[in-house]
Amino acid sequence: MRENVLIVIVLLCNIAINAAPAWPDSVLVNQSDGTNLWVYDRGDEFYHWVETTDGYVILKNVDGVFEYAFVDKNAQLLPSGVKAQNVLSKNTDELNYAKSQVVSVHNAMTEIYNESREEVQRLRTPHIPSSPVTGVRKILTILVDFTDKPITYTTNDFDALMNEIGYSENGNAGSTPRREHTYHRRI
Repeated sequence: MRENVLIVIVLLCNIAINAAPAWPDSVLVNQSDGTNLWVYDRGDEFYHWVETTDGYVILKNVDGVFEYAFVDKNAQLLPSGVKAQNVLSKNTDELNYAKSQVVSVHNAMTEIYNESREEVQRLRTPHIPSSPVTGVRKILTILVDFTDKPITYTTNDFDALMNEIGYSENGNAGSTPRREHTYHRRI
């Protein structure tokens, strides 16, 4: 019985799941042009990006090759046209370009991060009605009859569990929540 109740509770409850962080180690990426690049995935499922092992933000271009990110006039992160290289393979021009973009890329990412967090918070925050709910409330109860385990409780047992004020059988501390003077209809 307790397993069945637990399953129903888990299925019907709205559980907030926190974001999981990205893999902490660098990974070797085989790019579409045949080159290999060591990268870090950063962030979580709500906000994520890819960096070179020396910390520069990179994006894939239309051909699937990673390039250093830059910020356009609309404050959007875009591939720059400068192919990302492993730390020991960078020439001075590539390194100087990547360094020149750090501040603007960081600022754009901070803005994107804040917007994504606000959206996640908005989605996680339950809507609280401005006035109390009135009228008849109906609560759906699903009873499952498993073929490998027979039901050991009667219809009256479930009726008492859901409707009887002060119900205390099998270690329960009351039935479903009720307010004084609340009228309900048993189904």
